[in-house]
Amino acid sequence: MLLIIAALQKEAAPLISRFRLKKDMRIFEFPVYLGQDAVLVVSGVGKLRAAIAATFLLSGNYCPANEALLCNIGFCGSTSDKYPPGTLCAAHKITDADTKRDYYPDYPISVDMGIPTSALLCSPQIIRSVTDPLLRPFPDAELIDMESSGIMEAGGRFLQTHQILLLKIVSDVLAGTHPDMLNPKLLDEYIHSGVLLAEPILRKANENIRNSPGIIDDKDLREWIDAVSARLHLTVQMEHRLYHAARKTLLSGIRPEAILSSFPDTRPAGKQERTAALEQLILSLGAK
Repeated sequence: MLLIIAALQKEAAPLISRFRLKKDMRIFEFPVYLGQDAVLVVSGVGKLRAAIAATFLLSGNYCPANEALLCNIGFCGSTSDKYPPGTLCAAHKITDADTKRDYYPDYPISVDMGIPTSALLCSPQIIRSVTDPLLRPFPDAELIDMESSGIMEAGGRFLQTHQILLLKIVSDVLAGTHPDMLNPKLLDEYIHSGVLLAEPILRKANENIRNSPGIIDDKDLREWIDAVSARLHLTVQMEHRLYHAARKTLLSGIRPEAILSSFPDTRPAGKQERTAALEQLILSLGAK
């Protein structure tokens, strides 16, 4: 079932229409809209409100945890002309600007959705320029919002990472349009066209989750990664690469444990051998 969070009523309106949702008049904590295969909450702006809304949805007995797909659809800013206003993107990495913590929803790396994927920075405030000092520690963040890390933090308490999908619609490019000068009519066009493009993605994702064989046991995978890391003396960054390669293999329907366990029990003599061994292992997992 789709559990959808939208920060603003403007963002929620086309979703309510496309999924034929009706307002639940029994609930007063948030505006909540119900349908046959979707529930939507209008959370309000900011990661705290988004986290509360996600917790509300995930503890509300709307569906079993293994059948839930937690989604966020809403506006974001872009630091790059690569994503002009109106572009629909999926976030494959979310960074919290306050805590510096990174989150990695797996769904965008396991399925080709036909839209670009990008790193997303969750900011505690509106960013008005690419020269804003808050952006300096995050050079890879091409998209910026204010809710995503709250959704990832709360969602991670209930769900596996392949059950979270964040779709963002670019409202402005910081190097060009000033956020205060956004045209309401243009925003309406962006959100309606973005939701039109997002709807089949969400329906397919919902179907994939519903038909998935079950929850992926991340603990077992971590144990295998730790064993290989100890053998190869991997750095933290190398472990991170290996983990996400193994997750991608797992999400494609192949169990990576056999590949990891059959890897030669040899210890690299130096940095070059270690790097070569890691690349060979990632190649054997079928991940780029």
